[in-house]
Amino acid sequence: MIRNSIVFKLWVSMTGLVVLVFVLIGVMQYRALASTYYSQQAQQLVALGRRLAASVDAGSPLGISMTGESMGSAPLVYVVDASGQSLPDGMWGMMEPQTPPALSRREIADLAAGRTVTASGWDNAYGQNMLSVDVPTRQNGKFSGAVVIREPLQALYANTAGMERNILLAGLAGLLLATGLSLLLSRSLARPLKQMIGAARAMARGDYSTRIKVRATDEVGTLATSLNTLAAELGQKVEDLERLNETRRDFVANVSHELRTPLAVIGGFTEAIMDGLARDENTRQRYLQNILDEVMRLRRLTNDLLDLRRLEQGAWTIEKRKPVDVTASLARVRETLSALAAEKGVAITVRTGPPLPPVAGDADRLEQVFVNLVGNAVQALAAGGEVTLSAARADRGWVELTVTDNGPGIDPADLPLIWERFYKGDKSRARGGGGTGLGLAIVRAIVEAHGGQVSVQSRPGEGATFRVRLPAAETAAPPKQRSLPRQIPQVL
Repeated sequence: MIRNSIVFKLWVSMTGLVVLVFVLIGVMQYRALASTYYSQQAQQLVALGRRLAASVDAGSPLGISMTGESMGSAPLVYVVDASGQSLPDGMWGMMEPQTPPALSRREIADLAAGRTVTASGWDNAYGQNMLSVDVPTRQNGKFSGAVVIREPLQALYANTAGMERNILLAGLAGLLLATGLSLLLSRSLARPLKQMIGAARAMARGDYSTRIKVRATDEVGTLATSLNTLAAELGQKVEDLERLNETRRDFVANVSHELRTPLAVIGGFTEAIMDGLARDENTRQRYLQNILDEVMRLRRLTNDLLDLRRLEQGAWTIEKRKPVDVTASLARVRETLSALAAEKGVAITVRTGPPLPPVAGDADRLEQVFVNLVGNAVQALAAGGEVTLSAARADRGWVELTVTDNGPGIDPADLPLIWERFYKGDKSRARGGGGTGLGLAIVRAIVEAHGGQVSVQSRPGEGATFRVRLPAAETAAPPKQRSLPRQIPQVL
């Protein structure tokens, strides 16, 4: 309903306030102007009365004394004696009755004391409101009577009526102006609020794309900006949740796929042994070896899943965050993978430049990163291939380590996806199908846990280069206490 709208409430409130202010100001102004006009009229009559009294004191006729006096309302002027009775030929004026009422004792007492008497109110003799001025006269220094002036207040009311009309017109103009301005202001305030209501309802329906146009920097503009920020963050959260749900579904499917093959192999060879198909010891040992290989594969998968879970949830922490000698770590990685490299006929080369600053981190976990990267490269290369491990000081307190191979490279379509769990777009880099597909996901989690960055560059047929940037020990932030058990690096 319109009565419940904020526009109506603001308009009524502001208009009512302005009308109230105009009424109060008008009443006060009218009273002040009427009082001023009354005082001016009274002063004019007092001045006239004093001039006439001076003429009477000098013995001049009253009529002659009135010659040339300009009175806008033709006041009645007459002279009374010391007892308050009018004197013969002491009347000048055009009002009835020609014989004014006698003065009261109090008025005579004030006049005898030399005081001018001024009063206003209803006069029964004239049947209307009158402005009265009594000025004492003296002869030989003694009180002899008074000059009495009576003027109707009707003229005063006529003049103040004009002021009333002007005040009323000003009030109406102010009311119209206040109505227009209050309506304009209330709409300007309500417009963004209505937009906010629409945006809030859209968010309640799950639509986070609605944005409010911010045209001001006041509190309303700040609220609109906050709602826009909230909508953007909620939209991003919803996208993240949807992506997480999709990832979970893919994760379950991938785990099921990874478990199906080894379980099928284990079940098949076990049934073969139980059915007596392994007729000689060599066949039996071969079947058992296949079963053991698949069991080890399941163990690696389980360990990788647990490690990745701890890394992503922050449930694992680095036990010791001491400076790590990069050169020594790369040498140990080369030694760890030397047997695999020799079996594949691949060369592993370590290149380091000038003395490098140590990096802050867990030595075992950082070595696990490079074991994974170098192991993937070795598995992807044919005989005669080469993997190069290098390290150099980067700018702004960083150390950059690279793993480069001259293998078949990675398809551009696969580059954004290789960090996902179980992704094996390039089978040549999947270690002959024996990997879990979690190695690069664990690499990224470990590097980011150390405050570092990892990236890859590759073109088909030109090999691949993985870059790992880690903060030097002197620039690294203080670590959290780490609690994950240390494990021997293993090829994933």
